[in-house]
Amino acid sequence: MGLVDYDNVRESSVERFFNDYKLIICQHEEDLYEKRFCRDIVVGKGKHRPIVLDCVTYDLLIDEEAYEKGLQNGADFIVTSNLYHIGKPNHILYDNKLYQHIFYLDRVKYFEDLIKRSLTFLRLKNFTFLANHIRFERLEIFDWLYKKGVLNNGIINMPNLNGVSKDEINYCLTDEQKEKYLEYNYDFLPINADLVPKENFTEAAKHQKYYGMAKEWKDVDDYGESYNPMLYLNSYFEILSETYYYTQSMRLSDGRKVNQVSEKTLKPILHCLPHFCLTQKDYYKKLEEYGFTFRSPIFKSVWEFDSMEAGYEKTKTFLKANEYLFDLSRKELHDLYVNSYSELYNNKKTLLKKWTAVRPIKKH
Repeated sequence: MGLVDYDNVRESSVERFFNDYKLIICQHEEDLYEKRFCRDIVVGKGKHRPIVLDCVTYDLLIDEEAYEKGLQNGADFIVTSNLYHIGKPNHILYDNKLYQHIFYLDRVKYFEDLIKRSLTFLRLKNFTFLANHIRFERLEIFDWLYKKGVLNNGIINMPNLNGVSKDEINYCLTDEQKEKYLEYNYDFLPINADLVPKENFTEAAKHQKYYGMAKEWKDVDDYGESYNPMLYLNSYFEILSETYYYTQSMRLSDGRKVNQVSEKTLKPILHCLPHFCLTQKDYYKKLEEYGFTFRSPIFKSVWEFDSMEAGYEKTKTFLKANEYLFDLSRKELHDLYVNSYSELYNNKKTLLKKWTAVRPIKKH
């Protein structure tokens, strides 16, 4: 495995996929600018190990300039979650929660058979909307769903905003949004899809999960120890946002751009669930460059908002473009889903092919 000093950094989320390489976990973007990366020699083999920079364990926002600097300073390969790096030399697209999907990857054929079987039956709900960490656009989406009167038609998770810590508020809201985010709170919150909320939670553990009769309900590591696949198998589409929609400018200087993907993108694709994602410009365009397609009837709305820059106008366009989906009956959604299934299936196969290789790098 890669040589990593875990006394000083988190456990790498990608180490298991890069045997025989020198893995360097970058804790700060400055690491790519300021450090020189040197290969070492594998004992007994007499050859150098290629250097892999892990920029996903600490969820770094690596733009094109930082990426190029890392290569110039000696990196052989760079692992990021930035869609704008697709096609760049020596790039590996990855997400720091991919390990959540080991349960799925060990049962690919089972899930394939289960989804095909489900095509015969109506699904339990029309849509899925899962908000664990608050982001302002997720509050806007939830508020829109509530005022449209469709909450009972969805698989929904939404916290009570009074319980959100100051650290999270400072991390995910602009100064303007901090002044008004509580306007989106409601007395009936939280709505919990599959986990029990803690009355007082920390950033590391907001929920409890049932671990069996011996342990009963215990805290869940909120960074993502596992996921519930049933949330993605019982509706016809998911509406969501990626992590840095309004707040990217808070972390990047003028002119710098990233387009991060995460498990929020991976999970619906793996489960053949159409997803409508509010995020940076050209998200679907870049995913198509990576080999996915979004041209079947159910995805007709994405091309109305994908080319827009992130912001309040895009949020309005996003909701308007997708509104027709919330007006359809389950039968109508079922017909639309089945007619789009072949594309959804092909996207799943593309994802499995590109993201599960144990040796995605050619050995030197």
